[in-house]
Amino acid sequence: MEDAGFDGLVPVAEGPGGLRVWGVAEPPRSGLYGAPVEVNVLLEAGEEPERLDLSLLGEVVADVDRFVGAALGLVRRVLAAEPEVLGLTAEEAGRHLAGSDAELPLGAPQIDFHLDGWQLRFTEGALPVCDPYGAAVVFDGLRPVRFEDLRDAEPVEE
Repeated sequence: MEDAGFDGLVPVAEGPGGLRVWGVAEPPRSGLYGAPVEVNVLLEAGEEPERLDLSLLGEVVADVDRFVGAALGLVRRVLAAEPEVLGLTAEEAGRHLAGSDAELPLGAPQIDFHLDGWQLRFTEGALPVCDPYGAAVVFDGLRPVRFEDLRDAEPVEE
């Protein structure tokens, strides 16, 4: 693949085991966070970028706050129904539920696409579940479907 990228994507890094990381030339800016949102496409060795759903990626990048808001909404539902999943007591969760979705203590959203799906990861946060890798919401197409606890994730070896 050429260094010019494919359909607006540019190569960012080569990782372990042949992992290739691509990013968007112009990261979208979140109005909710007042900052750019990093977008990564992570391809394993042997995966062809042409198989990536570029129309879905384009829709997510074009309306990033819609998906950040959807992810925050799913975290709020988990917070209300199962606060222990986030490392909180019901009382602690109640304090967070009193505010808006945008006031949830999650920050630095990042979008990670793979050939088999994508997730929106909050790379920073004041919830216990955020230590050390943040917390993720997995999407099925345009719909958030589950919260993912990353505390037991394996770090990527350089």
